[in-house]
Amino acid sequence: MNDTNDFVVSRCAMSFHTIHAAARRLLARSERARWIFPVCVAIAASLATILSFLMGRNQSIWFDEGYSLLICRRSWQDMLALTAVDVHPPLYYAVLKLWMGLVGGDVPLMRLLGCLFLGACIAVMALLLRRMFGRRVALLCLPALVVGVFALRFGYELRMYSLASLISVFGTYALLRAVDDSPMLAVAGAGADKSIRVDDGARRDAGLMGNDDATVSGKGQTERYRLRWWVVYGVTVALGMYTLYLTALIWGTHVVWLAWLTCRVVRRSRVSLLLVDCHNGREATSKRYWTWRWIFVYVFSVVLYTPWMPFLLNQMSHPGLPLVTRQLNMAQMASIYSAMMVGLPEKNIPALVSLILLCIVTGVAVLLAEFHFRRLLTVRSLSMLSLLFALFVFPLTLMALYSSVKELIMNGSGFFSIRYCSLLCMFFYAALAATFALGATHYEKSGGACVRGNAMSVDGMTVELRVRLISVVAYAVSLAVLAGGVVSLWSIGNFNYDSSSVPASRQLRSQITCSRKHPVVAVDEYTYIEAAYYYRDIIVSMIPGMYRNGAVMRR
Repeated sequence: MNDTNDFVVSRCAMSFHTIHAAARRLLARSERARWIFPVCVAIAASLATILSFLMGRNQSIWFDEGYSLLICRRSWQDMLALTAVDVHPPLYYAVLKLWMGLVGGDVPLMRLLGCLFLGACIAVMALLLRRMFGRRVALLCLPALVVGVFALRFGYELRMYSLASLISVFGTYALLRAVDDSPMLAVAGAGADKSIRVDDGARRDAGLMGNDDATVSGKGQTERYRLRWWVVYGVTVALGMYTLYLTALIWGTHVVWLAWLTCRVVRRSRVSLLLVDCHNGREATSKRYWTWRWIFVYVFSVVLYTPWMPFLLNQMSHPGLPLVTRQLNMAQMASIYSAMMVGLPEKNIPALVSLILLCIVTGVAVLLAEFHFRRLLTVRSLSMLSLLFALFVFPLTLMALYSSVKELIMNGSGFFSIRYCSLLCMFFYAALAATFALGATHYEKSGGACVRGNAMSVDGMTVELRVRLISVVAYAVSLAVLAGGVVSLWSIGNFNYDSSSVPASRQLRSQITCSRKHPVVAVDEYTYIEAAYYYRDIIVSMIPGMYRNGAVMRR
């Protein structure tokens, strides 16, 4: 019986291996043609831009978007003064105002700006994935980035989220370039099983494998080249803080990762550095501490951000808008995941979709367990995959902790909105797709050599077959769910995750006329700001005592 089972497993594994080998040859052929990667990235970025634009071109603006337009329609002086008492920094408003000067007041064309930021974000994420895992994995991840429904939804929004996502992804790419090319932290290798040392033996002990696209010579890059990427990263951190304060969560994740990596390199390089500098132990010790020099980059970013510091403190003490008071509980956690996958909160999706989403999570958990316990990935790949997951999980955890503390202090008032996760969604899609792509492109190793054909053990075939089947099936199901979410959210419209409603001010403007004899009354300031852009030729006046929070629009 066991022989029969082994034969069946062997035949299934061999059949799957034949198909997989053909796919590998196709991918290898595409890798030799270097023009294929930039072309595919350009196509993916263009598709995402077009999809997001088509989803949002006919959508009515909602309160936050109306507030952006309300600010940007003012003069530069008034806009900066209003931004100083807003709850957000000024960079996006300045960019949007410049864009409005080019395209005018047409809402679809104004939405195009965010869609372009989304397309650029996907292109940079593809470069980041290539840097982390190689061209093959990056190409396989592109479909998930294109149909990421949550990213498409906030791509067309007239807010700073797509710009902040672009800056966050580019900052991560710049950081990886600086770290990979740094001789004291981690290095990029020239293949799946090659590594370049940090400091002779220490570089070899760093344990960080490189990708198959960024070959770095043993001598490393010049100090000027490394410094340039660190400067680019420092400027990017400051730009992120000038765009959205929540980008601090991304930079905080970078700090934690850098600190972990530095401690690891310092610990493993201690013996090697002492051997290199055996005649001067004090100098060797100073070299180890000098690996923390990346801290000066954040000091540089703080210096660049200093001009806005007084306004930040004023915004924190005297916010111009009501603060968000929603809680981040288990229901919100489930809503975050469902919104990422299908574009809707968990209470708005059917039970079958919930079951499918649960199966996807299970598949990811199984693959991560296989990667970790069976050592199926190189140290480099596992470290990079951990970084991608950390860039989503760690900021979300910090938001949960802050919301919980605020809830205790403010008598049940938390601080969270699902739209905050729009900053993190690109890392979520990249981590999800990279997990499946790494599993699908995995091949069994034994003693450092690739084992193929009849020489492969039955146990090895079973593991390989299981990992590949789970990866391929789960990735296909995930892409189908994401595509279904795009179609669903496209039909629903500009869904508001806070109120679970769809704004309709644009449709009302075409149905309701406004005149001196027939004024239009906004029930509160939120409704007024949503409708103000469509009634921008109307004079707004308040009627004291007539309405509690009413604003009357007259010609």
